[in-house]
Amino acid sequence: MIISHRFKFVFFSNPETGSDAVCRVLAPFADEPVVPFHSQSPERPYYTCMSPSEAAIAFFQNNRNLADYVCISSIENPFTRLPRVYDRILEEDNFKTLRRLIGQTPPSFDRWLIKSETGGRGGGGSLQDRWRRFGTWTSSNWSAGFVEHFIRREHMAEDLNQVISELQLPIPMLAAESNLQMPTRPLGRNATEIISIRYRDDLVAFDYCPSDTDEVAA
Repeated sequence: MIISHRFKFVFFSNPETGSDAVCRVLAPFADEPVVPFHSQSPERPYYTCMSPSEAAIAFFQNNRNLADYVCISSIENPFTRLPRVYDRILEEDNFKTLRRLIGQTPPSFDRWLIKSETGGRGGGGSLQDRWRRFGTWTSSNWSAGFVEHFIRREHMAEDLNQVISELQLPIPMLAAESNLQMPTRPLGRNATEIISIRYRDDLVAFDYCPSDTDEVAA
């Protein structure tokens, strides 16, 4: 998360969308401390992976209005983002060794996807598991009406240059780059259909489709 009072913008780190790369570009303009979630306090109310709706409350409590700032965030094709969130959940499962010993297998991607939500509890986990909770949210649920610009992970230079120009930030434009191809794996038709329906608005708004990834598995 990057907050710049001088240039009147806030960049929200949408989990699992390549936001770290954007933060590195915008970091020189940060003039408000952002701390880890567990370190937040009245003196340090802003924390990593804070959602726009959470930030709006914190701004209000500190006599500021988030609506006075240009809000920016990042986005990624859900056909590549969701499998990566699922893989990370399995990798960071503290009980995976125990589950293996007792013969308990993790849920398949399709089963996890069905139980996940595009808002609310998202991909599950506790509130401090920001990446997991927000990793399955649609852009509209994440934005809550505040975000004006979404930077597509696959077109970061192109989209970020537009923001740099609009905000008149005193930094060079990013070098043009070819479209970023995210690592993918074939998805079953059931998973593809679920994602296509749940994330229809995002697919249309950001020109995403299953063909941006590997060929769909039978």
